[in-house]
Amino acid sequence: LKDYVQDDVQVRQMLNALHCLRRAEARDRLQWLVHVDSDELFDPGARSIHDHFRYLEASRFDWFCYHNFEAVPEVAYQTEVDPFLTVSLFKRAACLVPDAAKAVSETWRARNFGIDPFLFYANGKTSVRCGVGACPVSVHAWGRKDPLRGGTNDPRHKALALDASVACRVLHYACCSFAQLRRKYETLGAFPNSCVAGTVHHEPDTFHCKCRD
Repeated sequence: LKDYVQDDVQVRQMLNALHCLRRAEARDRLQWLVHVDSDELFDPGARSIHDHFRYLEASRFDWFCYHNFEAVPEVAYQTEVDPFLTVSLFKRAACLVPDAAKAVSETWRARNFGIDPFLFYANGKTSVRCGVGACPVSVHAWGRKDPLRGGTNDPRHKALALDASVACRVLHYACCSFAQLRRKYETLGAFPNSCVAGTVHHEPDTFHCKCRD
């Protein structure tokens, strides 16, 4: 990945995650690491965060993928604001949307040129057990040469073992003002439709690519 580090944000995120994991293993003696960005919070649900990771420590899982909620800006701020103080509404992960409300998602798509209700990622974020030889295979998943034992609370991830008793989620406060949205895409510049050495592809009609264009 080092050949792509200068031009690829996701590659830098993956290498940062790997650096943090190796540091946690060698220096800080941690048992679990959660990979979240500076615009995200980890919500452990009704349990304390200590109870949750004690549960994972005793489980069979080497890594766990949590569904994510996406923040909904509530005021059309023109200047940058602290989203952690100004946002209280979130779009639920698709697996948690009641059937009676799914028609709203279709209405959204029809009114917004086919764009999904989630404007950014919707496939969750992860925690990983330290000391099992894991490496990031994306910004959302971990792996190694022999398979890791992965779990999730999102039934859309068919390759992972489902544990619906886990109520944790990642809250994504993405671009909660116009100023933050503009700064993000000015910083990203004219990024290509593929990244991570061509393994991840952005469809041209997504919100992400439309903001670039």
